Amino acid sequence: MIIIITKHDKEVIGMKKLVAFGIVVLLAVFSFAAPCKKAGAVASEAQKKVFKVDEDSHILAEKIQRPEDVSWDARNKRLIVGAENGQIVAVDMLGKATVLGTVTESPKGLAVDADGMIYICDDINHQVLRFDPSTGKSTIYAQVADFLRAAGDNPRIDAPYTCEFGPDGSLYVTCKGPRMEIRRVRPGGGEAEEWFVFSGKANPNGMCVRTDGSALVVTETTKGEILEIPIGKDGRPGKPVSKGVIPESDCHGVLLDTEGGYWVTIYRPDSIAHITPAGEVEFALIDRYAWTMDGTLGVTWAGDNLDSLVWANRGGSSIGILKPGVRGIPRHQPKLGSK
Repeated sequence: MIIIITKHDKEVIGMKKLVAFGIVVLLAVFSFAAPCKKAGAVASEAQKKVFKVDEDSHILAEKIQRPEDVSWDARNKRLIVGAENGQIVAVDMLGKATVLGTVTESPKGLAVDADGMIYICDDINHQVLRFDPSTGKSTIYAQVADFLRAAGDNPRIDAPYTCEFGPDGSLYVTCKGPRMEIRRVRPGGGEAEEWFVFSGKANPNGMCVRTDGSALVVTETTKGEILEIPIGKDGRPGKPVSKGVIPESDCHGVLLDTEGGYWVTIYRPDSIAHITPAGEVEFALIDRYAWTMDGTLGVTWAGDNLDSLVWANRGGSSIGILKPGVRGIPRHQPKLGSK
């Protein structure tokens, strides 16, 4: 059989070949692009978390006099803030503020238990208060026996500054007396026992405790260092391990996220640093003009999904908020019952 191929047939066959070749190329591109897109997504998640002050963060509540700490009340789904005038203020996630009561002048660190009771560092009277928001009244939860014995000789022996619960109900308290230290209060309150004493000119500030209670994380402002102090099965502290250094910073609050990272508020320069699990330090938010950060101190995860960072602005008499794109590990809020 003789097949005669005309010029038109050649053009048709050529076009079919071209189309077939194009399809093959497209399939190859798509088969290559799919894994590339997936890899790109992973890379995007691993990229540095950097945010813009004027776009990503904002002031949640104002006119809270020079607050130093903020804590999330999981039971009542609200933020708890301590004002310099002694007011304990509740703030919802829409920014509505309600005064719950008044305690000592200039309350410092805050913690909340499972029943919504609020624990307040009173550095003036060297004690930790337990505040009942349903009555607006407070009682003494913990004191330092050393201070009670030596108050006449050294009235600044304790000065509790920040506090944080462990999973067993122990309350850890940083103290800024003559000795920079962390004390521990047993569940139920009472004497604040010596737990860990810093050497040299250390200045401990914010804390958080790992979910399993295996370590306490604390910021050390003098060196701008984030330290993890192991907590042994017997409750005793181990040797501190450095998890990152933020040079020339006045670091304060610290939190953990579900990806293994650390989030640190910095008083000056006004900023938030993110430390990756690998120890890389990056500035996630820098506020050069004090728009949403101004003398930033304590910080907490907040919201139903714990996906918001909320911080206390001592300089700005406000609290600021940012959604960093990760979820936080909740601070311990143990069930302690009434005392």
